[in-house]
Amino acid sequence: MPIRTRGKVFDLQQLFDQINARYFDGAVTARVSWGRQVKPGRYRHSINVGYYVVELNLIRIHPGLDRSWIPRFYLEWVLFHEMLHAVHPILTTNGRRRFHTTEFARDELRFEQHALAVEWERRNLAALLSI
Repeated sequence: MPIRTRGKVFDLQQLFDQINARYFDGAVTARVSWGRQVKPGRYRHSINVGYYVVELNLIRIHPGLDRSWIPRFYLEWVLFHEMLHAVHPILTTNGRRRFHTTEFARDELRFEQHALAVEWERRNLAALLSI
């Protein structure tokens, strides 16, 4: 799948570079791209708004977040979260991979608009599930 950073509303590379400079001192080397296009309007029970592919050092963001009603701070929070995966090791405990360790959760709180983004997601979950 090709790397695609420019969307209709948001430029992921620009946001990535700003977040990388602000929170990571430019240390995150992952590439970033919008994910595969999906059919909108189908309701689902869960949604993966972003994910980090460790083997490819690649962050993919759900293309449904490239919409004018999605606040920039929310997309930045999703991107920040995935960037944390690029810097935190994946731990294995009793044969299970642990992605969200205590240290990861602590670092996630460094995002200045964390509480606002979590609250926005909670209030808009139904809309997000249909993108």
